[in-house]
Amino acid sequence: MTTFCSTCGMPLEKKEDIGVVNTSGSFCRYCVNIDGTVKNSDQIFAGGVSFFMHTVEGTPLDLAERITRRNMKSLPYWKTRNDKCLLGDEATDEEYADAMKKVGE
Repeated sequence: MTTFCSTCGMPLEKKEDIGVVNTSGSFCRYCVNIDGTVKNSDQIFAGGVSFFMHTVEGTPLDLAERITRRNMKSLPYWKTRNDKCLLGDEATDEEYADAMKKVGE
């Protein structure tokens, strides 16, 4: 069974994908600082936006932000947080499904 990063949702399929595992969950190497602490929400949000803009060709900034926001808010780690980057519009069901499909291609 595949484990997923608690902050970004990346599948943790290989040992080298894992940055740290602690009482808050499992975290990918991209969401963890060198000292093993989890990056802050703004850093993780920026990484998600960059990922969607570069992985899903032609994704404009606004859409990448809405997809990232929806993705982050779907993960348990963010459920109780009100970080500024999580506030605002989210991708529609269709936009989100389309982006996830393209990521899997």
